[in-house]
Amino acid sequence: MIWTRGKTLGSGGSSMVSLATVVSPTTNGLPSVMAVKSAPIYESYLLCKERELHSKFEGCPYVLCCSGDDITMDAEGEHWCNIWLEYAAGGSLTDRIQSFGRGLPESENILLVDTNDDLSMSVSGNRRRVKESIAKIADRGLAKKAGQRQKGKGRLRGSTLYMAPESIQDEQYDSHTDIWALGCTVLQMMASKEPWECDQIQKE
Repeated sequence: MIWTRGKTLGSGGSSMVSLATVVSPTTNGLPSVMAVKSAPIYESYLLCKERELHSKFEGCPYVLCCSGDDITMDAEGEHWCNIWLEYAAGGSLTDRIQSFGRGLPESENILLVDTNDDLSMSVSGNRRRVKESIAKIADRGLAKKAGQRQKGKGRLRGSTLYMAPESIQDEQYDSHTDIWALGCTVLQMMASKEPWECDQIQKE
């Protein structure tokens, strides 16, 4: 094994993200520290899909790069699917916003990504990681081709507070829903709080 798992950086749905230290990074051609996103093999569909999407964004400065993938077995004998991602030490965009308390100042040079025209991305403050004051998309497991519909009723996934009404009602995902989510994120950047309030939110 060329890397060792460290502390958990976050979790959600069926996957978790851990800080990983690379053994002999110079020899392996990898960074000394990575963020490894993992899911149990039996729940790894979205993670495998995300890995496949990385080829579409290779070299894009506004998307966390992926260095590779592997399958590991833990002490209990459970197999995990892992993808190796660029580590963004600045945390999530939401973390960055909250650190200022009153919204991000204009002097903060945080760039927001323009998504590929034929691909609908999952956009929210928690899905953007900050690296060197540049916001990069970190989670592509929910990305869909424009116009593609969610399969199966009652299986909405993602951050509910950032979903456009048509995404929830009609299960439609396209560039317009990205614009809605991006608008919610910009409002959060300005006001330092989520644009909507809800007592009960179900997240998958």
